[in-house]
Amino acid sequence: TGDSIIWAGTPGGLEKINLKTGTVRWFVFPQGDKDYQVNVNAFRRLCYHSDGKLYVGSWMAGVSVFDPEKQTLEPLPMKQGADNAILKSPIAKIISRNGDQLWITALEGFAVYHTGRQEVIYAKNNHLLKREFFGIESIDKAGRLWQGTLNGIQCFDPLMQQFTRYSYEDLHNGRWGYTYHAIPESGGSIIICPLVTDGIYRFDVTKGSWKKYPFTGQPGLLTVRGFTRRHDGVFVIAAEEGLFYWN
Repeated sequence: TGDSIIWAGTPGGLEKINLKTGTVRWFVFPQGDKDYQVNVNAFRRLCYHSDGKLYVGSWMAGVSVFDPEKQTLEPLPMKQGADNAILKSPIAKIISRNGDQLWITALEGFAVYHTGRQEVIYAKNNHLLKREFFGIESIDKAGRLWQGTLNGIQCFDPLMQQFTRYSYEDLHNGRWGYTYHAIPESGGSIIICPLVTDGIYRFDVTKGSWKKYPFTGQPGLLTVRGFTRRHDGVFVIAAEEGLFYWN
């Protein structure tokens, strides 16, 4: 929020980092139920919306709303609906699509939440047995929706109503590498960092092909919790083994 404030989610609370002063403030939100307190303070995903609030995704407490002005954390307000259960499951991604909509990917499926009406206006449930998973990681110039899957990535074309799946399984040394982190590049490629990995993948959208960039040095295998790109183009990997940079 702003040029000098960074909000950072952690497994045990929320951090407010002031880049100008270097100060860090820690927010923890006590709850009457101690199990719920642990769950609600596990800030897995953050999304700053145009209404000035932070929408928070957790592992076990669904979606919450943090108000930076009031410094309060409340459950996401929702009118009753059959699709609300999706937003009670572990949250993988929250995207502020426009002034009224949040596009939310969860373990149970995908939902569009209207912040003004405070209700789910569209939803798709996952089908595990059919290996159909609905969600969104990024949107390309053609309006296609890209999402990580088990050992790969999939594209949904809203115009054709068609899914296309691409897998890097043959490059991943037989490991289970769910794609939690995908960052699009301006040239039409997508950079992929799997959950457990010994390298970074580049997917060429035009050619439908993969290239792997193996890690060098130690540790050679990372369990990745966060992946982002700095303004200078360097990628930052936050893993259980430490903080790493890749270019």
